[in-house]
Amino acid sequence: MYMKLLGKIKTYSSKEIKNSFVSVGFECVDRDLINPQECYDALRDSGIKYARCQTGWAKCEKEKGVYDFTWLDDMVDNLCDMGIEPWFNVGFGNPLYMKEVPNPTAVGCVPTLYGEEATEAWISFVKEVAKRYIGKVRDYEIWNEPNLLHFWYPGKPSGEEYARLIKITGKAIREVNPHARIGGCTCSDNITEYFTFADDMTKNLTESDIDFFSLHLYTKHPDEENSYQRIKYIKTIFLKNGLTNVVFRQGEAGYPNCFPVPLEKHTLIPKSGQTSHRQCATWMLRRYFIDKSLDMEISSYFILADPIEKPYQKVSEIMNDPPRYGLLEGKTYKINPAYYVLKRISTVLEDTVPSELYISLRTNIDELKFTQKILHTYTKNGSPIYAYYIPTYVADEKDFDYKLTLEISNYETDKPIKNPVYIDMMNGDVFEIDEIDNVRDHISKFKNLPIKDYPVVVCDKSLIDIE
Repeated sequence: MYMKLLGKIKTYSSKEIKNSFVSVGFECVDRDLINPQECYDALRDSGIKYARCQTGWAKCEKEKGVYDFTWLDDMVDNLCDMGIEPWFNVGFGNPLYMKEVPNPTAVGCVPTLYGEEATEAWISFVKEVAKRYIGKVRDYEIWNEPNLLHFWYPGKPSGEEYARLIKITGKAIREVNPHARIGGCTCSDNITEYFTFADDMTKNLTESDIDFFSLHLYTKHPDEENSYQRIKYIKTIFLKNGLTNVVFRQGEAGYPNCFPVPLEKHTLIPKSGQTSHRQCATWMLRRYFIDKSLDMEISSYFILADPIEKPYQKVSEIMNDPPRYGLLEGKTYKINPAYYVLKRISTVLEDTVPSELYISLRTNIDELKFTQKILHTYTKNGSPIYAYYIPTYVADEKDFDYKLTLEISNYETDKPIKNPVYIDMMNGDVFEIDEIDNVRDHISKFKNLPIKDYPVVVCDKSLIDIE
């Protein structure tokens, strides 16, 4: 028996969606790698509620003491008008105050490591930013991936020195805007050094110094067990060092839809040597559903558009043809398939909270009984939402013919499912579930449901609109 296709899930603009944790990276505009004017229509319709923007000291101050925020004003004002809250990643350096910088825009060049003049100029710039965007920008994430040599210069990354940068910068921001929230971030690259860096950093911070912390979770598979353990352990380090108030977000992560040139040592390169739009969308779906289950306050996808208007620069590395992560294609700004998937994520996960509802997948297929399956449960206005998938190797792009029975409890929520639907998050198809067994109003069994290598959703029809 086949489920009846009801139509496609209707998605909404960012202004229409009221409460969501979905963010996207609007980075690299500070280095003119993206033309923001080409992005606004897609942003408006995306359904996201947050955008990570970089403040670009070198772009704002090209003459000592003279600031030009025209470009940043344009971004912030457009985002706010769309119902999207900008949050700032505060960086990088400025060649005006730094001798012998390794790149033209001082990417990764840390002002506190360049002496008193650079530090004082940095503080002045940060205060100007904080004052200018009172009422528009609340969250200030200090620096980008300070635990990597790519973004920390001169010298070796230091958790202690990064804590000093957070304290100096956060103090300057709060002197102007006492209601600002201050954050930090790291990239989970080298595991041993990552934990050591986090420990050194947190030992040199107090609860009054920091409010939130961004994890940049670049992994081939968001559902790897070591990824969960990594997140858990980082939180333990914060608690161990007395930072009990800090909330966590997934601040930057993505998966390339292609590698224009071979990059053998890239973290995300699959065995085949190439990725695809299908893999990118699969990875994205897994990442957002996991982050919602982990109760991340925000989850941000890298990146809105491929940053290829100019060569992409790190501290001492120039990439003329970097991996393509963008929801929009670089230069042409053509919409990629993952963009439409993100719209569905924004709609389905609007106003949801993670929960621990009973959920079980039943099957008589022996090989499937012992296959790992990922299960997520949430509630929305008292009504349950269930998601599940098989966490295969993302690059395999698996299509399954399996059908399973989803078993749920009707006792745990205020509004049990009465009209169940199945949502394919990849293409937006919505199906009516018509094979249902109810056990004394206690347990419901939804039979013959497909399973994918990305999250699919079962919920009550009343939670979505169909077109």
